[in-house]
Amino acid sequence: MVEIMRLTAVQIYPVKSLGGTGVGQATVEPWGLRHDRRWLALNPDGSYLTARNEHRMLGVSAAPALGSITLTGLDGSTLAVPEPTYGQLVTTTVSRLDTVRLAYEEAHEWLSAQFQRPLRLAWLDDPRRRPVATNHGGLPRRPH
Repeated sequence: MVEIMRLTAVQIYPVKSLGGTGVGQATVEPWGLRHDRRWLALNPDGSYLTARNEHRMLGVSAAPALGSITLTGLDGSTLAVPEPTYGQLVTTTVSRLDTVRLAYEEAHEWLSAQFQRPLRLAWLDDPRRRPVATNHGGLPRRPH
């Protein structure tokens, strides 16, 4: 028997733990929805910040654009941030991922001002570098 599911809304969250945006359609890629959670806020030590610890994150939103995201802040300001294709690789504490690419300085300053604390904005340049967890349907890693 084939079951059909009807979706009435789809939300994507370009930056982990920031408010997202509704979309009329979404492309499903092997690692999830296109543009979903490819960006994150990093503390100076490389750990990532989530709304569990900083509830105000839900008041800042991110919307995808071609090769960039647009952030809208708590103060109503906006900032377009291009994908940092050649940004510096920095270590992170994200599970199953060693490094992410830093966005440009203007993005760090804007994000830090929104939360009155030093933060950096980072981007996962290639989502294939972070395998899907086995408890979420991913395959176990095989040794090379």
